[in-house]
Formats: sequence, C-alpha cells, structure tokens
Amino acid sequence: MKLLVYGRFLEFLLQIQSNRKTLKIFPISNPSTTGIFNLTLSETAKTATIELYNMIGQKMYMDKIADLKEKTLYLNDLPKGPYLVRVIDGEAILTKSIIIK
Repeated sequence: MKLLVYGRFLEFLLQIQSNRKTLKIFPISNPSTTGIFNLTLSETAKTATIELYNMIGQKMYMDKIADLKEKTLYLNDLPKGPYLVRVIDGEAILTKSIIIK
C-alpha cells in the first residue's frame, strides 16, 4: 500500500483507527542534520513494525520491535528529504511525517 497523503485530516482518521494510541517522533538535533530520530509510542507495543517511505511511496526502512515503547531510528544513510514513518501495532496504524535535512 502506498500512502502519499498526509495532514491533520489523515492524522485525525488515524487516531480514530488506532484506538487513541499516539506516536511521537522527533530528531536528536533540530533540524535533523544527523538523521537520528527518537520514536515514542503512547503504549508499549507487544509487537510492531516500523516502516519509512519516501514521497514516491518507496519503502526505505523497515524494523520490527517487541515490548518497546521507545526506539531510536538511525536514518543517517538516507537521502535528504521528507519521509512518512508508519508504525503498525496490531490493528493500529500510526503515521507521522519527518524531514531529513
């Protein structure tokens, strides 16, 4: 599935779909010149998949996590630009956009 639309409306729909689970992602340095981001979930994920897509829908990164609430993403080898981070935790799907400068 390619997800190319994002914004407040989609975020609202995702929040309903995700049963009020939330996702926060922020760069280690601001702006993210290092490509290192901290990802924080509102609840501990028993098992979840983290995916990162570029703006043309190519999957650039994937990782599986278990029994974690926080994860550091090392994306410093990726090209500069905007990306969508998607976390799939059971039936909840959480999406945020990031920019690597």
